[in-house]
Amino acid sequence: MAYHSDPDGPVVDRGALRARILEVCGIVLLAFIVVFIIGKVRNRKSKRIESAINSSKIDLKYSPYNYSFSNSDDSVEVSLWGDGLTAVSRKAFDGDPESKVEWRKIKDNVLSYVNELDINFSLERVDDIEITVKLVGENDHSLVLLVFKNTENIYDIVRDIGG
Repeated sequence: MAYHSDPDGPVVDRGALRARILEVCGIVLLAFIVVFIIGKVRNRKSKRIESAINSSKIDLKYSPYNYSFSNSDDSVEVSLWGDGLTAVSRKAFDGDPESKVEWRKIKDNVLSYVNELDINFSLERVDDIEITVKLVGENDHSLVLLVFKNTENIYDIVRDIGG
């Protein structure tokens, strides 16, 4: 801001003052626009995630599993459980041949759902998200029987503990 000498005191250059006010207002407006755009982009992603989850819930509607979903902007976790899964895993864990075959079918069924989930997120153009699907005990959801992270099987109680 420019000041001029005057016997009655300093004189403010009103043109410079207006320019400074406009500059500050422009910076504030630009910051507001950036925050607004980031919010819109984040909101769009949240809507796409929600749409993919809703499609995935439809896929589960006629499955033998009960389910719960939890999600954030960068991850989705699905827990599945159903009658008899713990007993089958326990028998397969103990080496029962029929139960091992049944456990393999259960794993294939869950993998099929994991692939459907992956497709639902791809169709909604949500590619930068970690998807975890857990098969848990029907009576004790803290008992994890099987885990897929994205489409990779990272934990299987029968394989990793039972043998």
